[in-house]
Amino acid sequence: FRDDGLSQAIGNALAANPDVWSAAARLEAAWTQAKIAGADQLPQIGLTGGLSASKVNMAQFGVTIPNMPSSFLSQRHNLTLGAQWELDLWGRVRAGKRAARANALGQAADFAGARHSLAGQVAKGWVMAIEARQQVRLAKLTLATHEITAAQIHARFELGIISSLDARLAKANFASTKAQVPELESVASSAIRQLEVLLGQFPANKLTVPAELPAMPPAIPVGVPAEILSRRPDLVAAEQRLFATGASLTQANASLYPQFSLTASGGTSTSELSGLISGDSVVWNVAANLTQPVFQAGRLRAKVRLQQANLKAAEEAFRSTMLKAMGEVENALDAGQQLAAMDEALGIAYEQSNAAEQVAQERYDRGLTTVITLLETRRRAISAESQWRTVRRRQLENRINLHLALGGGFESMNHNETASN
Repeated sequence: FRDDGLSQAIGNALAANPDVWSAAARLEAAWTQAKIAGADQLPQIGLTGGLSASKVNMAQFGVTIPNMPSSFLSQRHNLTLGAQWELDLWGRVRAGKRAARANALGQAADFAGARHSLAGQVAKGWVMAIEARQQVRLAKLTLATHEITAAQIHARFELGIISSLDARLAKANFASTKAQVPELESVASSAIRQLEVLLGQFPANKLTVPAELPAMPPAIPVGVPAEILSRRPDLVAAEQRLFATGASLTQANASLYPQFSLTASGGTSTSELSGLISGDSVVWNVAANLTQPVFQAGRLRAKVRLQQANLKAAEEAFRSTMLKAMGEVENALDAGQQLAAMDEALGIAYEQSNAAEQVAQERYDRGLTTVITLLETRRRAISAESQWRTVRRRQLENRINLHLALGGGFESMNHNETASN
């Protein structure tokens, strides 16, 4: 839209909006979980140390030896370095890592989608606030015009030139327009406050927006490929969750097979603390372990069926998201054509209504038409301008919707195609 104020507002929203920060925190948690899952592929090494003490009373054995103590106190100091590593023969651990990484990539797409959606909301709120302010200015200008007209008609009524009907109609029209101004101001204030909330600011109705709407961007290029939808954050997220569910199914299947692991430990054990670093007190142990599930009341196979159902659901969710994306693009393209036609027709109505109002005013001043005709032509002129400004705002909103539906703009795509050609 080439609107520096709007660009700055979007930047401020991306930096301060709490929903974006919440999405960023979820993304950090997802990558941390992926790192945890990946750690299972490497050996787990730990260092342990300890002190144990025990006391034996000889009396409990019924033995008494002269000149010997009746009890013995023994202590053991130990320091052990141990390692454990699962041989991932069936790919269970690797599948878990793939699932966690895909989930993190899906969360990254959700984060990008949150930023994208926020930018769209700010842009819509921006043009909504501008149009609301325009409607307030139009209503105030109309009110001032009606006030002048009512005063002029009342003066003519006082001179006996016209009847009281004209004076009463003019006053009624003025009062009706005066009642509309507070309502439109309330709508404009609400639009500004909503925009301030999106920017992460206190909704104080202090934000300043331009007086005019941004100009419409250039026309949509012909031949935009359907593959451009693949960059939509919701599609990327759905695809990654599909990958994650597939990896979880592989992990569940692998859990049905034996798990092989190697363990080793080495260290020292001695009754004297100073002997911990002595080579004479070294002890070590190496073992291979096999664990095969025998009976778990069908839990493991139920987990497999659960992941199969989840995979089917993820596939259908991806298809649903794709159809939704295509529908949004088609709706935005169709609405763009309809709104362009409405804009052209309302532009003509606005121009002709203003001309008709001027003619009616001139004819009324010369006594060639009634006040009813004057007020009706003025009402039509005001209504045409109001509708024209509304449809211009709707055109801008529809272009924003198209960008959201496509997952971004299409200028960069054209540049890339030109470079490749």
